[in-house]
Amino acid sequence: VETTLPGTFTDATCGSGEVYDGCDKDHDWGTSTIQFRPDEVAFLLGAKGLTRSKIQRSSGCIVQVVNNIVFLSGSHAERSRAKEYISWLFKQLDGPVDVRIDGRSDAISVDVPAQCVGYVQGACRGRLIKMEERFGVMCMFTASHDASGFVQTLLIFGPLQQRLAAKLEVMRCVEKLRPGSYTQGVGEKESSKRGFGVERLLLDEKEIPAAIGKEGRTMKRIGAASGAILQYVGRVAWIAGDGAQRTRCRE
Repeated sequence: VETTLPGTFTDATCGSGEVYDGCDKDHDWGTSTIQFRPDEVAFLLGAKGLTRSKIQRSSGCIVQVVNNIVFLSGSHAERSRAKEYISWLFKQLDGPVDVRIDGRSDAISVDVPAQCVGYVQGACRGRLIKMEERFGVMCMFTASHDASGFVQTLLIFGPLQQRLAAKLEVMRCVEKLRPGSYTQGVGEKESSKRGFGVERLLLDEKEIPAAIGKEGRTMKRIGAASGAILQYVGRVAWIAGDGAQRTRCRE
């Protein structure tokens, strides 16, 4: 409607703060708005709306652009995450952003060898964009890195299972390019947790092709059937999920 008749809804938002959510203001749910310039809106939407979509999926907040106003609907925590992710997106236009994730419950990191960063990102960040779309996360390389300069840290934001799955995918890509990056000295690991946990299995090199299957179909089928996250990094099978999911996956 706003595309055909500009101002139909946004005029009221700009004038009186109307956000159209009709929710009980005593509860945590609410709607916040941010106004942007037209060129900023285009950047925020991204090609085919992928940038808006990744912010929405990774933050858990409803993110919708109406004319030049962004509506953020969700709990206070969800809206705060969405606002923060949006601010980082624009800061990245000036270069890498230094973000600290200590104490955060929405982030995970993975150290990537400097010579593999370009491979992980892909041309024009294409590989990373596909990964964000596939797993529903937001990824960014932080400005800080270790003193040696040999490693750069990739930050992954989103729900626990999605961000862990994305991290394992990054590890798989890097391990393929530089064997031993994440598997050297790594052994098997079992978890007795009934809740979410991570386990590892070591496979023989000859078992890997059959375990993965053509185009990863066997691996995907086992993961889907068990409900667990299953990823092969080198010859190490990483299994993540609750106790029942991990057990099914192992079987």
